Amino acid sequence: MKLYSALIKKDQKDDLFDLMLVREGFHFSALFFGIFWLCYHRIWLALLVQIVVSALLFFCFSSGYISHPQLLVMNVTLLMIYAFNADRLLEYSFKKRGYEFVAMIAGNSELDARVRLGEGVRN
Repeated sequence: MKLYSALIKKDQKDDLFDLMLVREGFHFSALFFGIFWLCYHRIWLALLVQIVVSALLFFCFSSGYISHPQLLVMNVTLLMIYAFNADRLLEYSFKKRGYEFVAMIAGNSELDARVRLGEGVRN
């Protein structure tokens, strides 16, 4: 079973406007696509941090402070940090857009989690 964070956005009448489910756990897409993943999900603060850290690493490499293997290890480590924390970054991004956290839902798929969330609301 997978675990999902349920976030809702309400309209002006306090009715449900939109529901987003964020899968908890490691995100391979954040690992492999890094900066593009951050741009796609509009997580601008993390993107800025990624660009600044990458520029600093490149400056240290070009100045001879770190070797090529060290540069590679540091870049991969940064991408691993994003992949392990991608769910938190997505939740942060949705909260900035007006969503609020409602519950943690377990389900075999996203559709199953939506059904379970609906059953919990009705009960």
